[in-house]
Amino acid sequence: MKRLFIFGVCVLVVLCMASCYPEGPDYVHEKDIALTHYDEEADFSTLKTFVIPDSVVYVQGDSNATGLANELKEEILSLVKQNFEAYNYQLLTDEEAEAQTPDFVVTVTAFATPTFSYNSWGNYWGWYPGWDWFGWGGVWGGWYPWYPWYSGGYYYAYDKGTVVIDMLDAKKADKETKRVPVLWTGMVDGILAGNQNYLAERLEKNINQCFIQSPYLKTMKKIIMILLVVFGLGVGSRAQAQMLNLNYQMSLPLGDQHDFISKMSFRGFSMDYHYFLSERLAVGASLGWNTLYKHLDYATGHFTMNGEKVTISGDQFRYLNVVPLMASVRYFFTDGDAVLLPYAGIGIGTNWAEMRLEVGDLLAKEKGWQFAFAPEVGVVVPFSESVGLNVGAQYRYSVKASGLPTLQDLGIKVGLSFNW
Repeated sequence: MKRLFIFGVCVLVVLCMASCYPEGPDYVHEKDIALTHYDEEADFSTLKTFVIPDSVVYVQGDSNATGLANELKEEILSLVKQNFEAYNYQLLTDEEAEAQTPDFVVTVTAFATPTFSYNSWGNYWGWYPGWDWFGWGGVWGGWYPWYPWYSGGYYYAYDKGTVVIDMLDAKKADKETKRVPVLWTGMVDGILAGNQNYLAERLEKNINQCFIQSPYLKTMKKIIMILLVVFGLGVGSRAQAQMLNLNYQMSLPLGDQHDFISKMSFRGFSMDYHYFLSERLAVGASLGWNTLYKHLDYATGHFTMNGEKVTISGDQFRYLNVVPLMASVRYFFTDGDAVLLPYAGIGIGTNWAEMRLEVGDLLAKEKGWQFAFAPEVGVVVPFSESVGLNVGAQYRYSVKASGLPTLQDLGIKVGLSFNW
């Protein structure tokens, strides 16, 4: 009886321990993973175009991977293409790829080998017959991916199969070593168990996840569109509308420009054109002209002539002509049907300027181009759907260049606004 009691206690302890031990995954998909890696030195913002073969590579002799490649090839390739295009990369046609080298090539591989080294992939790239998009001629045979972030080779234990997406740098392929640098890799592991519909569902989830967890792949245009949504600048009824402003412009000199000519100028003109990306956001360009003039009665000035410093007294006639040419962004604070359309914006571009000083028969002149920027505020008062009054102010700053000093002024403009 004592032995039976002890045996029963031992059984009870074992059962209790077993019941307390944490359980593993209950479903196959709970072991699926999406793994990504990338070359930290890669500049993805410079990449725009890509190509992708119309088949999934499979490790030769691996029947499971071959079946996956054949049965779900279209789903896999479609998901990969859609994700790259969603990040604003352009897929080239065969004709376009022959005319220009794509920025990168996307390859998709499926295999179910228990242990596999990336360093042995060279044996499998003869799979592409006649693939000569890189201008190498012939076939892919002998070419293989090279992972710059890892020098010893990757080894993975895959029991249920893997899909690997590689982003290859087409323009940095090494003809001597036949290595193609890999910019980014996405892996989906564990997808070979289950029926085809179940596999397709898990493939979609995990391939998409590879891109979701790789935000560095997004190009600037995609980021800008996201920012527009975040800041509530989505496309509205005024999207694709256009505005042209023709303005009479005055100039109040500031800084070094004020030291040369302090007198306000009433001789000026400007025009700007803007295209609406959304209800309130517009991009465009502007062109203007201002001339400033001042006469100093018998003034004394210190000058440098032929490398020598001289002092000259006499009537001085000072002239300054400025022609700004800028690209601009403008944000309107109300919708297009409002009574008033206040706005703020900024222009970035260049100024052509000419400074001229005349004393008697002597002439000193400097002219050239300067980098310039100009923040602005203003308001459009609509008279009708197509015509309105534009009133605004603009601070213009040009950096010192071409022998010209830093130029600063406050521009005040009044004009007509035309909309269509």
